[in-house]
Amino acid sequence: MKTIIFICSLFSIPIGFLNVFGGIVAGTWLAIIRQWHPIGYGLLAYLLGGTLLAFALMPGLLFVAPAAHCAERGNRIGLCIFGLLSSLYTITIIAGWCLGVFAFFGKFVQPGSAAPILIWSYGIALAPLALAASKEQQSDGTGNEGSLIIVFFASIACISVILLLLLGHPQTLLIVLTFAAILSIGVVCNFVIALSLMSHESKQISNITDEV
Repeated sequence: MKTIIFICSLFSIPIGFLNVFGGIVAGTWLAIIRQWHPIGYGLLAYLLGGTLLAFALMPGLLFVAPAAHCAERGNRIGLCIFGLLSSLYTITIIAGWCLGVFAFFGKFVQPGSAAPILIWSYGIALAPLALAASKEQQSDGTGNEGSLIIVFFASIACISVILLLLLGHPQTLLIVLTFAAILSIGVVCNFVIALSLMSHESKQISNITDEV
């Protein structure tokens, strides 16, 4: 887990600059070239995106309780099954949200506006994920590295989409597969971390029970 966190930290600085200043630069750029519609829709998505994404991810919690129950009973097979289902659901929702944002704002691309539209889309797509991770960090004394890992790999996936489009590879299947593959790495890392934590907690509970 320390290795994963170290790698994320290593690349988090340039990604952090893009997350902080990318939206400002792209928004200013769009204003200069009088692309008001993507600015307006982007601000609306920024205000409502977190709530919509939270509701969309909520059904995934149905897999968390059974996974925790299996972990307490030492049922590793059940733990892996429910954890995998939760991870697949998370991938689907996050990928659908991010790619949906790129597809929607892509309709506003005009000659000379591809770069600011794509950077603007990146900011809108990542904003609710980063905000959710920040809130979880504030409410979780452990630091909640799992959500940070998801945001990190989602950022990498979105950057890959931007590069593919700027390099002239607009094939939908290629973009979807690339995004899903990169995000899957993050979800798998998060899943492994969650399994190790649950297993550790279950061992502690078992040891306490034996002592009693």
